[in-house]
This record gives sequence, C-alpha cells and structure tokens, in this order.
Amino acid sequence: MRLVVPVPKVMPDSGRLITAARDGIVRVWDPDTDSDQPVSEFEAWPQGVVACAVSADGSRLAAVGPAETVVWRVDDGSRLTQLAAKRVHHCAFSPDGRHLMLVGADGSVRRWDLAAGPVDPARHTRTIASGTGPVYACAFSPEGAMFVTAGQDTLVRLWNPHAVPGRPVVLHGHREPVAACAFAPTGELLTGGSDGDVRVWAVPRDVMARASTRSAHIGWVNCCAYAADGRALVVGAENGTTFVRSAPAGRGGGAGWGGDARREFPAELAAGGPAAVRACATGPGSLFATAGMGHVVRVWDAAAGPQPVHRLEASGISDLTGCAISPDGRHVAAVGNDVDVRLWAIGAGRDDGPQRLRGHTDAVRTCAFDARGTLLATGGNDHVVRLWKVPSGQSHMMLSGHRGTVSACAFSPDGDVLVTGGFDHSIMVWDLLRQSSYELTDHDDLVTGVAFAPDGRRFASVGRDRRIMVWQAADPAAPYRICDLPVAEPLAGVAWGADNRIAAVGHGGVYEFELVEN
Repeated sequence: MRLVVPVPKVMPDSGRLITAARDGIVRVWDPDTDSDQPVSEFEAWPQGVVACAVSADGSRLAAVGPAETVVWRVDDGSRLTQLAAKRVHHCAFSPDGRHLMLVGADGSVRRWDLAAGPVDPARHTRTIASGTGPVYACAFSPEGAMFVTAGQDTLVRLWNPHAVPGRPVVLHGHREPVAACAFAPTGELLTGGSDGDVRVWAVPRDVMARASTRSAHIGWVNCCAYAADGRALVVGAENGTTFVRSAPAGRGGGAGWGGDARREFPAELAAGGPAAVRACATGPGSLFATAGMGHVVRVWDAAAGPQPVHRLEASGISDLTGCAISPDGRHVAAVGNDVDVRLWAIGAGRDDGPQRLRGHTDAVRTCAFDARGTLLATGGNDHVVRLWKVPSGQSHMMLSGHRGTVSACAFSPDGDVLVTGGFDHSIMVWDLLRQSSYELTDHDDLVTGVAFAPDGRRFASVGRDRRIMVWQAADPAAPYRICDLPVAEPLAGVAWGADNRIAAVGHGGVYEFELVEN
C-alpha cells in the first residue's frame, strides 16, 4: 500500500490514525492494538485519494478525490455530503467543524459551509482567494481565528477564514515551494518545503491582520497621520479636503478630537481650484498641520473648529510635499519644491517668519521631528538625509546611502533610530546611537511612506507596489520583515496608531488594518 497523504492524520481523543492510499481507500487504524488490519475502511475513488482530513471531534472524515470532495460520518461510514471540485490539493476542517477549507491547483482558497447540510453544497461555498499559484497545503490555527496556506510560490499566507474576499498576511522565508504546514497546539506554525527546511514560526501577536479593511470613499488620498494618542486619524485628499476621524466607538478618542463621526476641514483655493493636500502631521493634544499645493502650511486645532489657528507662509515654494509639528507644539517644519527647509517657531499670538535651513542641493520632499523635538530629519531629491538641531537650525549630521530621492522618514519613539524610504525602492534603517545603517530592499517600486509603532519595536512601510510591509526592528542592526498586507492600489502614505491599527492611503482611499493576536 502506497500512501498519498505523507503524514497520517490523528483522530482526536481516540488516537486512531487516518491514512489515504493510491488504491482509493481511506483507512482508520488503532496503533494501540497488535492487529495489522484497519479498524474501518472507506472506499473512495479507484483513481486514488488526493488528501484527507478529520474533524476536531473525530466524528467526520473528509477526503479529496480527482473530481469531488466527500465528507463521511466516521462511526457508521455513511456519506454526509459531497462537493464537485476538481484539482483540489488539500482540505482542512475548522476547529468548530462548521467549515471545510479547500485549496487547489488554480490557487483558489474556498470555504465550504458544512452547517448548511447536504442540500446543494455549491451554494454554500465561498471563494476567499484565487490566482496565487498552486496551493499544496492548508491548516487552521487551534482556535480557528487564522487559516494558513502554502504552495508553489514559496510564500506562506495567513488568512481570516471569515473574510470574503480575503486579504492575507504573507510570510517570507522558504526558497522553494512549500508542501506542508501545521499549527502546534501552543500556536506555533510549522512549514516544510522543497528547500529541505522545516520552519517554525512563532507567529507574533502583531502578524495577523483583520481583513475588514475600510475605504473612506473620498477618492485619491495623499497622506495620513494618527494623533499623538494614536486614536484620531487625519487624512489629506487630492481634492483639497482634510478629514479627521476619531477612534471607533468604545475605544476612547483623545480629548478635543470630537466623537466617532468623521469631520471635514475645508479646502482652500490655489490657482482657481482646490489646493491638494500633499502632507499632514499631528502634534500634541488636538493640533495637526496640513500642506500641499501652494505655499501655506495650515495648523489646525480639532477642538477649535474648521478654521486654521496658524497660516504659515513658505514663500518661494509652490508645492509643499512634507510638514511636521514638534512634539511640544512649538515648532513646525515644511519642505517642498525648494532646496531650503522652512522651520517656524509658533505659539500663542506668535507667527514668526521661518528660518531657512540650507544644505540640500535639490528639492526636499519629507521631514520629521524626533520625540524630544530637538532634531529634525529631512530628505529629498539629492539622495541624502540631513539632521538639523532644533531650535537653532544648525546642521547636525548628513546620512548617505540612498541611490535615489528620499521620499519618507520617521523617527522611532525614543529618537534613537531613523527609518527612511526612497525612490530607489529601498528602506534605510539608521541607528543614530551606533552611527550604523541597514538597507532593506524588499519593495518592488517606490517607497512612499514609513511609520513606527508606538512601542518602537516595529515599523510599517508602503509603496507604489501596493504593499504594506510590517517590520520587526527591536534590533536596528538586524531588522526583518514580519509580513505583507497587500491592497488593490498604489499607496502614498502610512500611519501606525493605538491598538495596533495601521492606516495606509493612496489612489483607492483609506485602508485600515488591525493587527491582532492569534
């Protein structure tokens, strides 16, 4: 007898084994007896059985054949239901037994609702994904909140089994097709591939994303930023409008940001039309700033109403691409299509003209303050990153490493690490204490945004390649990618808020993911 299922399935509680063979028979064995005969047999298909699975309570058995998948009752061998499905490679029961997942040669991931019974099972099957290349293996996490698939393209994908269509988190590591996967009772994920590696993934609490992403339906969005408390979200749109959405009900929005509803801050006109908002930033309390087409940076107080409390003139710039507010709210920086960085000191009744920080040799595109408000980072078309002392405006350091425009930057919450992204598709992680750097080259197109998590151990990046990447950066000398969150459109910015929420914006509007414990 030659097995087609490499590892026998173990029936819960009884410890009996399930095997499927090329002779088309599924057999149940009792390893505690001396008998070399199976306890029971299920005749399936003369052409052979492709895969089999047993429900968590041991009452049902599923087998995949050349053209259909069948579910039997184990105790009496009766056939409960069947589903016509060709080229299926593997199947898995959900822990509660309500669903059977099927994966196949066409890259499809299908969820079969077994609770609906035997009547027209095709009506109770939903396609979660398709077109990712042949899928060879699948498994549920012990509590059923996560579903994993693996296959020809070497990637391991984690899914929300209840989301249709699904948006997976992608794990990288294997170099060849992945043929097997399983969860340990303690939650670790094991995968095995043609590269000869068996990988044990301590799936971190921040690696699974709820697939309930939301779009604000406001068209093309250029920027986003979470409030200092990580709850209210500010987004700036191409149509010139700025929106503020406070924390969802029950999450406790910050003081001054209003209730749960989305609030709109009106556009101002430039050259006869709305001035597109290219950049936004948040400060202490309910302060935030916006900048874009034109030469004016607007500072708003969400608690004060829909009129800016400061209008800062950046003469000599016609397109502002970046702005930042210091953590203490005393300084605002802005950059754009000019070589000089503008730095204002602001306060009650004070709108001083800006300092001009000189050092860049081409247009400056991005800026960020550190957590102490004593350093300002800038980057632009001259491929370099500059650090400036605040409030003096003196040049502090120049960082070289990018081979193209520096388009995004963010400090870690402790200010010791700076992350930058560029048009060279790379991310640079700068350890400012050790004065060392690490380059990440995983993006396939322009990197347009970076943002640190509030705990500083992780950061996110986005780009024109339609991917949100989540990185572990507890050791800045050895950062590594945790997962991908793919979206449908190119992305322009990213922000990381409280409760492990990541917002990304782009041509398709606003996408928001919640990274949750497995």
